[in-house]
Amino acid sequence: MNKKNEKSNEINEINEPIPVYVERIAYGGYGIGKLPGGKLIFVEGAYPSELVNVQITEEKKDIAFGKVLQLLEKAKYRRAPKCKYFGVCGGCHIMDVEYQKQLEFKRDIVKDQLRRIGKIDIEVNPIVPSDTEYEYRNKMEFTFGYDRGELKLGLNKRGTNEIVNIDQCSISP
Repeated sequence: MNKKNEKSNEINEINEPIPVYVERIAYGGYGIGKLPGGKLIFVEGAYPSELVNVQITEEKKDIAFGKVLQLLEKAKYRRAPKCKYFGVCGGCHIMDVEYQKQLEFKRDIVKDQLRRIGKIDIEVNPIVPSDTEYEYRNKMEFTFGYDRGELKLGLNKRGTNEIVNIDQCSISP
């Protein structure tokens, strides 16, 4: 393999934004799109039908991961999240999506997981909506710790052990 081909397989070294059209959603709330050349990319904070500028954060042989740098075309179902910690703590993934669309996404994720992992191709019934969109969760796993001598109580930041010190949670009463 020559030097030119080796470079093309490395993470975008200059971190230039790459435009990605998001086609579907995956478990964990990642939007899935394709990079130039066809490699799948899982994008945190992006939803189906959106066009986003992405920064690649990790690249593997067959897939990549990225984060949104700029929202170029926003989905009509996107909304402001109720929680002030949304996007920082790791407790919620799609709170910035209208509730009915969240239910559709969750159904799509279950159907995809059954088909792709379980090799079961069946119809999945629509999800029955809850009477309450917020304050429904009856179990939470909080993290305790110290940061520079200060006690912290909260949830872990997504993908890390860093504690997000919270004083309220929109999904827990």
